Amino acid sequence: MELNKAITEITNILDTWLKENGFDLTTRFEQDFGYYHNENVIAFSLLTTEKTEESFGEFVEDLGGYYDLNFLNSFFHELGHHETYEDISDEDYFYGQKVKNYLANKKELDKYDLYTYFNLPIERAATKWGVEYINKHTPKVMELNGKIREIILDIDVIKWGKQNMTEDFAIKYNNFLCEFINNSEKCEKCIFNHKWLGGCFFASDCLPNDYKHWKE
Repeated sequence: MELNKAITEITNILDTWLKENGFDLTTRFEQDFGYYHNENVIAFSLLTTEKTEESFGEFVEDLGGYYDLNFLNSFFHELGHHETYEDISDEDYFYGQKVKNYLANKKELDKYDLYTYFNLPIERAATKWGVEYINKHTPKVMELNGKIREIILDIDVIKWGKQNMTEDFAIKYNNFLCEFINNSEKCEKCIFNHKWLGGCFFASDCLPNDYKHWKE
């Protein structure tokens, strides 16, 4: 399966799931997960970094959730922003924005920075909501997780990429993916640490057919 088709299928699955479960939201693919309140949109991504994934997984686990539900922990965190939006005070919101702006200007985030971010009232509330929802509705969430993983694992190049990864290949694919998302804006950070959410190793696991010549 090519990347475009995979993204379309994941978008359709998430949109259908949201509608069937009473959430008036839609989804779209972006470089990072996010929630757009004015649009009623959740953005999803297929990339994370080793440090972020490990730290967020531990944070979710500390709240009583599942460490290894990588994609869905992030998805339900964003859904949690939607569900807790009215509960957040103006003070907590503006404090959160101040801290986020500070962290955004740092060249690299360490584990302390990540936990500072995770524990912001607005972020913690969203994660806590997501953990509680998953725990309360585990069977249907696991069914959704199975559908998402099945698509990711079916992307054409995954079998090749797992066995033939090189750093040069990772750099080239990282740049391609950032162009794919940002219309030619290349990403300079986390080149070697990008990995696909859903259990795959490295971004290049899911290289579209048109770019398989990079393996030569």
